Amino acid sequence: MTRTLRRGLAVAVVVAAGASITAESAAAAGQDRAATGSLIAVMTKYYLAGTPLLHQSDSAGQAFVAEVTRDCPGLLDPSELSTSQLPVANALNLEAGFDEYIREFDVPFRAANRTAAAAVKRLRWSNPAITRMIQKVPANFAYVASEQPTDACADINAAKAGGFTQVPAATKTLLAQVRGIPEPPSWRTMLDKLQPFITGRELAAVRRFIQIYDTWFRAGAKISARNSVRLDQVLGTG
Repeated sequence: MTRTLRRGLAVAVVVAAGASITAESAAAAGQDRAATGSLIAVMTKYYLAGTPLLHQSDSAGQAFVAEVTRDCPGLLDPSELSTSQLPVANALNLEAGFDEYIREFDVPFRAANRTAAAAVKRLRWSNPAITRMIQKVPANFAYVASEQPTDACADINAAKAGGFTQVPAATKTLLAQVRGIPEPPSWRTMLDKLQPFITGRELAAVRRFIQIYDTWFRAGAKISARNSVRLDQVLGTG
């Protein structure tokens, strides 16, 4: 083989390899943009559909506070308990708070959580680390969609009858479940990681998503804070 022919073949191989890498990069970039666009579309739909559900959230929180007012008011007031009773009372206070949240934000959103979880679970990015990060979102949704509220007042009254010496089994179970909830990063963190795949048309979609999410989050935070304050007051812990 002549030197010229050998050089020509080498150049051809390099060009072909470069074309292959370029094609793979283009395919990966297209996959990443498509997955990011789908994620934004799914979550925009989720929070748009969730905004009207906040009325149900507020009603559920108020109903729970009314239930506590009727069935176990003032029973966790630390001034009425001894130091040895406080650990049990604190666990029950956590249970009541989580119970309120589950009734407010998990129960009304169950169908929406399951739908969003199924849609996001299918998405994949070329970077496995990004895929793992985003998959914490459907894992969280699927988990909370299955959460069940306890009967906090029944547990509080049972603990009181026993002198607040033992944490009820249902309380322990709920607190263990809550500790096991998969927690995705904040949307700000996730969008920062996805920023390279957000260009052109996607920018407007992301801005709209952020606006809708912020509106939902602020409204939900107000509901949660208002009902939590009322719950603490009724239980004697506020």
